[in-house]
Amino acid sequence: MSIGDFLDRQLLKRVKAGDGKAADLLVRRYQRRAYETAYRVVLGRELAEDVVQDAFLKMVTSVDSYDFDQPFWPWFRRIVVNAALNAVRSRNRRRKHEQESAREWAAETGASRLDPAEAADFQESVRKALAKLSPELRTTFVLRASQELSYREIAETLGVPVGTVMSRLAKARELLKRELKDYENAG
Repeated sequence: MSIGDFLDRQLLKRVKAGDGKAADLLVRRYQRRAYETAYRVVLGRELAEDVVQDAFLKMVTSVDSYDFDQPFWPWFRRIVVNAALNAVRSRNRRRKHEQESAREWAAETGASRLDPAEAADFQESVRKALAKLSPELRTTFVLRASQELSYREIAETLGVPVGTVMSRLAKARELLKRELKDYENAG
């Protein structure tokens, strides 16, 4: 067991006992890693910050489910990823509703076409391509490409079989290759 793992476990024991200062120490210790992970899933600064805040709150309220024989970061990373996926799903539902409302307005008013608000959201071709992936594909790809996790670590983080990880990665790579090719040809 590393010193860091030992420290994390001691802090979590204090958090479990209701020590708010211990929770603050864990926040300081993992805030950057949690933010980087969340950002790569949600592709937005403010939403990533909200996700991290939610994940730390979930960590405090879920400390009873933590297995003190395991390292903290993989357990917490799973909380962050789940919070990020939930945020993306929520955002997508909200956007879909907004788009449907805009279409209804356009039909009612006879507007010939809507402003492509989505196009302004993406400044770089990679970010644009990543945003087109489903949350599950994007998260799997990000955990492999950015976090450099093994297939097994990704499977544990997402709670899916290794075969599912491999299949999602293959599909994400295929879609990204196609999206980036189309983007470069259009430019």
